[in-house]
Order: sequence, then C-alpha cells, then structure tokens
Amino acid sequence: MSKLSVKIHCLAGHIRRTLIVVSLAAAVPALGLIAYLGLEQRKLIVDEFKRDSLDVVEAVFTLQRQFSDKTKNLLETLDRLLADIPPDDIAGNERILREVLAANPAYVTFAVVDSNGLLVAGAKPVSKNISVANRRYWVLGKQSMRFSAGEYAISHTTEEPVFHFALPRRDKAGEFSGMLVAAVKLNFLEQYLDKFQMPQGGALLLVDNKGIRLLRHPRSPSRPEGEPVASNILELLDKGGASGFFKAPGYDGTPRFYTFMRLWLEGEPRPYGAVVLAVPVKSIETMSTDLLARNMLLLAVAALLALGLARYLGTRALLRPAGTLVQAAKRLGAGNLHPIAEGDVPGGELGVLARSFNEMADSLLLREKQRFIAESALADGEKKFRALFEHTQELIGLLSPEGLLLKANPAALSAAGVDMNSVAGKPFWETPWWNDDPKKQLQLKQAIEKVQSGGVVTFETNHRGAEGQLLHVEFSLQGVLSEVGEPLLLIAEGRDITERYVMESRLRHMALHDPLTGLANRTLLRDRIQQAISWAKRNPKECYSVLFIDIDRFKVINDSLGHASGDVILQQVAARFQAMLREGDTLARYGGDDFVVLVRAIPSARESIRLARRLTKALAQPVEVDGTRVQVSVSIGIELNPPSDPSPDELIRNANLAMHHAKQFRRRRPKAFTARLLENIKSLQFIEQELPEALKNGQFYLVFQPIVDAGRGGALAGFEVLSRWHHPQRGAIAPMEFIRLAEDTGFIITLGEWVLDCACQTLAAWVDDSECASDIFLSVNVSPRQIADPGFTPMVRQILGKHSLNPEKLHLEITETAIMEASSQNIDRLNELASLGVHLSIDDFGTGYSNLALMTKLPVSNLKIDLSIVMAMDDQPGNLAVVKAVVTMARALGLDVVAEGVETGRQRDMLLELGCGLQQGYLHAHPLAVNQAQALLRNG
Repeated sequence: MSKLSVKIHCLAGHIRRTLIVVSLAAAVPALGLIAYLGLEQRKLIVDEFKRDSLDVVEAVFTLQRQFSDKTKNLLETLDRLLADIPPDDIAGNERILREVLAANPAYVTFAVVDSNGLLVAGAKPVSKNISVANRRYWVLGKQSMRFSAGEYAISHTTEEPVFHFALPRRDKAGEFSGMLVAAVKLNFLEQYLDKFQMPQGGALLLVDNKGIRLLRHPRSPSRPEGEPVASNILELLDKGGASGFFKAPGYDGTPRFYTFMRLWLEGEPRPYGAVVLAVPVKSIETMSTDLLARNMLLLAVAALLALGLARYLGTRALLRPAGTLVQAAKRLGAGNLHPIAEGDVPGGELGVLARSFNEMADSLLLREKQRFIAESALADGEKKFRALFEHTQELIGLLSPEGLLLKANPAALSAAGVDMNSVAGKPFWETPWWNDDPKKQLQLKQAIEKVQSGGVVTFETNHRGAEGQLLHVEFSLQGVLSEVGEPLLLIAEGRDITERYVMESRLRHMALHDPLTGLANRTLLRDRIQQAISWAKRNPKECYSVLFIDIDRFKVINDSLGHASGDVILQQVAARFQAMLREGDTLARYGGDDFVVLVRAIPSARESIRLARRLTKALAQPVEVDGTRVQVSVSIGIELNPPSDPSPDELIRNANLAMHHAKQFRRRRPKAFTARLLENIKSLQFIEQELPEALKNGQFYLVFQPIVDAGRGGALAGFEVLSRWHHPQRGAIAPMEFIRLAEDTGFIITLGEWVLDCACQTLAAWVDDSECASDIFLSVNVSPRQIADPGFTPMVRQILGKHSLNPEKLHLEITETAIMEASSQNIDRLNELASLGVHLSIDDFGTGYSNLALMTKLPVSNLKIDLSIVMAMDDQPGNLAVVKAVVTMARALGLDVVAEGVETGRQRDMLLELGCGLQQGYLHAHPLAVNQAQALLRNG
C-alpha cells in the first residue's frame, strides 16, 4: 500500500487541478443513475407482481382441475351403477340421480341424455323433448367419446346459469348410447378463493371458451356472471397460448395487467375456459413511483453532499481522493460496488486504477445478477409448491428415504386430528394414520421398500378420522431419486374417497333392492336364479323351483283404502312371506302386487308345493291397516320342473303363466306350470296378432243357419248369421277361440261392424234376387262391448240406410248375462235401437239368472232357448220344465221363442207340443254358405 500512496501523492497536482471539474461533472451521472435505478426498481416490482399473480392463477387452475377430475370420477361411478337399471326405468334412473345430487351440493343437477341428445331423466324434473345436441359438451363428447366440458348456459331443467361437464356412455356392444351430464353451480370455487390474498383493486375471473364470465371474485353488481368480457381481452386470451401475461384496457377503459392460464381437458382440441387475474396498472405504478421518488430524493441529497465534500477536499485535503480510492478498493473487496462511480477519473494512473475498479465491478455485478436469477427461480418454485402443498384437499406427506415423516400438509393433519410437532420425525407407519392395524403397517413398509428404487405404489386403505369416523383413502407412494439413482425423498399422497365409497354402497343396495319392502328387486332376482341354474348343473340331485305370487283384487284394495294403505299391506305381506322362508331362499318384489320366491336346495319339487300352501296360510289372518282389518288372499303359480338349460326370464314367465291359470279357478290353490299352458298362450298370441290382418285380407266370411217354423211344415223364417275364419296356414279357427279374444282386445267392435255390414248387404242382394227374401229376417250376434260403444247405434242406423234395409228384418242377439249386467246407459242404447225398428233377441236364455222385472222394461222381441237345455230335454225332465216355463213366460210377455240345438225329431215334436214352433238346429239345416242360402230362398 506504501507504493500506491506514493503514486497517489505524485498525482496530487493533477487531482488538485481537475477535482473541481470532476465534482461538478459527477452530479450529472448521479442523476442518471437515479433515473436508471428507478426504472430498474420499477421493472423488478412488475416482475415480482407477475410471479405472484401467476402463483394465484396456478393455484385456482389446480383447484379447477381437481374439481373436473372429481366430476369425471363421479360420472363414471354413476355410469357403472345406472348400467344395472333398464333405460326405460325412468323412475329408477331419477331416484339414483337425486341421491347423488343430495350428496354433492356443488352441483345444480345430474341428467341422463339418450343417443339423440334428448333429456330422458334428471335429478330434477325434466320436460319432454328437450334436446342438448347443440351444447358444446355434446358435440365434443360425441366426437371424442371422452369426458368433455361445456360453456356458460342456462339449465334446461332449473333455468339457472350453470357450467356443464359430460361423460359419453356406451351400450354393451360398445356403441355410443348417450351421455351423463353434471350441471355445476357457478359459485363452486368461491369457498376457496377467500383464502387467496388479492392485490389491491384486483379481480379473479373464470371465463368459458367464448369469453362468458362464469365467476368474478370479488363479486361486482356491475359485472355479473353470464356476460362476456371485453372483446379485446378475449382476442388477447385466444392469442396468448396456454398461459401468459398482457396489459390492456378493461371494460371501463382502465389499463390493467392480466395474468391468465387456459383450462383443458384431456383429449379436447380446445380449452374450455380460462382463469384470469386482472389488476389495475395504476396500483402497480403507484408502488414503483413512490419508491422512485423516495430513491431520487435520497440520491439527490447524497449527490449534493458529495459535491460539497468534493469542494471541501479540493481546498482542504488534496490527498484525500487517493485515500478514498484506497478505501473504495477495500469496500469493493467486501462486495460494495457503489464507490466505483466516485473513482471514475479519466486519464493518468488514477484512470487506470478506476478502470480496474470498473472491471472488477462488472465481473462482480454479472455474478450478482446470475445469483439473483437462480435464487429468484428457486424462490418462485418453492412458492408454487408451498401454495399447492398448503391449499390442496389431497392428503400429502413428505418422507425421508427411510420412511421418516418430514412434513405433512394441513389437510392430512386435519384428517388425523394431529399437529405436525407430534408426528414429525416418526416412522410413517407409527403415526396415527397407520398404527391402528399391523396389516396396514406391513403393507406400508413393503411399499416403502419398493419405491426406494423409484416407481409408484397405489392401493386403497382406511383409517379413523379425528372424530372417530372411518375414512376410505386412495393412497399412493412415489420415490424421488437423484441423478445417480439415490433415493432423495418419498412423496405420500392420499385422496379421501369416503363419500364415493358410501355413495357406491348405497347406490349398489338401491340398484338391487325394492325401496318399499326392502326385498330383492328384479335385477337381484335374475342374478339369484342364474346362480341356482348354474348350481343345479353342477349338482343335478338338488332341486330348485320358482313361485310367482299375485295378491288377489289388490286394485280394489288400493281404490278403496288408498295407495298409502296399499303400501302398508305390501310391507306386511312381504314380512309374513319372509318369515316362512329359509335363509338360502330369495323373496323378491317383482312389481306392483307381484312377488317371486326362489327356493333352492330342496329334496324334491313337492317341497315347493308345501311352501306355496304355507305362504297361502300365512295370510289366513287379516292384515290390519289404520284400524281396518283387510282379508288378503293370493294366487300362486309354480315352475316345478325347470327345463335343462333355462334362462331366468323363462322360469319367471312360466311361473307367471301358472299363476294366471290359478287365478282363473279362484280356488286359492297353487298351480304348476305345464307345457300346455305355454302352447295355449302362444296360440292366443298368434290369434291376437293375426286378427286385424285376417279381416284386411278377407280371411273372414259368413255362414247362415236357417231358422224354421216347424208349425208350418218347416217354412223358412230367417237365418242366424255366423262368422267364420279360415287361416291360410292353420286352416279353420273355431269361433270360440277368436271371438273371446276379440272381446278381450276390443277388436270385436271392428269385427262386429264388418259382420253387420256384410250381413245387411247380403240380405239386400237376396231381396233384389227373390221375392221370398222379403219375408225372412237375419239374426246377428252382438257383444256387450259393442252395446257399450257410444258409436254402435249410429253405426246400425248408417248401415241400414246404406243398404236401404227394413229395420224389422234385422234381429240383434244379446246374451242373457249381458242383459242382466247392462248399465243404465246400455239400456238407453237398447231402447234407441228398438226405436229404429230393430228387433232385440235374448240369446242363450235359461243359462243365467234373469231379472223378470227388468225383462218387462226392456224392448225385447224374442227369446232364444239355449241349446244345452233343448238337447237334454229327453233325459232330464227338469230341462223340459224350464222350456215349458220359458214358453209360458214368453206368451205372457208377448214374445216369440226360438229353440236352438234341435237335432232329433222327438225334440222337434216336444217343442211343438209346448207351443215353440220357431226352431234352429242340425235337424233342420247346418250353417250354409251364402250361395247355398240364396239357393234355398230361390227354391221357396
């Protein structure tokens, strides 16, 4: 240092001459340095703001991603459970959707959409024929067959502003069959946003892909959800890539800094929205301006002091600048760079020394900047990790490679009800999450050993929460390795799936059990029957059977007592039946008032018959409902001998057919299924399906059986019109088969109109062809359903007018039973027919229980004695007495009598002796084809 001092003293003369000039010139760089540092400080403030705002946006992005993942898992769970429920079971689908909605308050509703885009079921009422095929989630989800997101929309079902997520569904063949849709409340993230510290005047926005504002935090009445952001903002978002930062004027013209991050779903070509943080530029500039003003003031004062000091040194201490340089060198070695500017003296040895200082300063400044950049990046990464670690709902722990717990996040500590101090440094398997079960501890130790060399281990476990509740957790453990493959850290992560676990259990039970009685439903019943079928194949000696039970007249009970009382009766009947069964048997409610019992492992089929009798006796005592005693009975059908390779539906169908057979006999005795029952049903189905086409294709035709007057030598009095059916494959089908089925299905009205029209047309043609036809009548059978039809009388009037036929030539035959059961409206209709001039005849008279008082009030013209009575007159004197009584009564009432079934001369003569001349039967003639009947008329 002595040599340097000597040089400095040698340069004193030069310093003395130039010191004043340098002192004055030093003020100008100082002012420039003030401005430069102010600008640098302002840039640092803006950069720090960018990092902080990006941290906030990434935290919200993470929350949104977690919510979308949760929604996807929830919809996948719904899809698995709804797969067991038939698509046409709308009530069953909606019941499960409502249960899921009740357990997830963040959603507005859940809905099922069919393959055409129509809403078919929802957790909230769904109107018919509402299409969602124009929704974004529908278009993208159907194209990609992946989980998709929508955009801001007004819900079709609740008319609330919502955001949609959707999951495509596939049928058993793997084809697209529709979607499951979740409508999300727009404020679902607000409970988390309150935890973030927002910059002054800042606002956090969640917008969809069209720029519609889904959420603003804090809320602003002037900028509600559902409106678009400014068009220039939306354009900058579209150009900004996945994330970024830009400055632009907002909706009110105020310049703002915008930090954004786009929201994506896997497989989608475009983002479905963005998270945006907007902060007024003024609030950032105010901070930098204040800091710049303060620095400028301080540096200005420092510059003035330096100028005064330089003037003092120039006059009082010429050698002090050299000492200042020496001190500057020392401070420079200590890392203080500010003295370099004060020693910047041009020329000479002092200039060489100043340039050496500048070179050292530049080198040190470069190193300082590099260190600052590295430290900033490290701090930025730590801040992001800390935000995720502290605010996520996942249970996260950091372990040493040996499994010691280093750190746990608040969610994990809260779940176990412990603080960090009580568990830090302990082996993870000895902490409250794991120490309640040695098997769990062993499983964790094995997982730690496995991931110490890298990789991930995942499994499900459970533990007791802070309040003693059982929590189900999806747990994963991952090892972090160094560049050389040494374990550095273990990351333990747990996801609380208790809610999903409980919901799946509840939905699984609901999907397999009847909600009213708690019994097995159809799905579970079919599964149990299939198990019985499989077991019987492996164990041929063990028998099983299926019983189908129907409560008699249950509709009457419901109508008289109400549906609520009917439900109570169903519950009590189910309880009594359940008490009669063994533990291995299955009792299911098949629907309405029907129950099915599966009996397994019985020594013989007789055991199922005994069980059916016990079930019948279980209802011997009346069921009491609200003080009312109701006697309940049942009809039971049994599938005793299942075929070799049956299906569950086939066995249930057979037992059901046997039950209907038992109900027809009304003897409260169980009936067993036989192949004959199935053949009869198939025959009836064939006839029912063929009836309409048979009439269209001309397979029906009419025959005419003569009615003669035996008292006048067998003179022809009229014909009874009879319908016949000739099927091209089955040939002639008996009237008893198709007439009853036509009655049951209502087709009798159409068929009866055709018979009446064809018969009247035939008689009109006969009248034109032969004079004898003017004296005869046609007798046409009419069913009770035709009489009950309001259009029957106008139809008769129209047909008579159409064919210009005298109404007196038409006799309509109505059974005695139908007359006795006729309502007041039907009696009025009979009177209307009689007023037209049509004759009314009571068919099958003598087989029912006639009301003579009613007979006197009806417009009846004649009676037809049933052929069963006439044919037994020879052998049963009682029948002869009945015929005599009928003839006597008819005379008293002024009615004609026609006897059916006359097949012998003795029957003819006995009827003549009793005064019954009008006769019909094979003795006189068989039914004739139309041309044969016309030939009979021509022959007189």
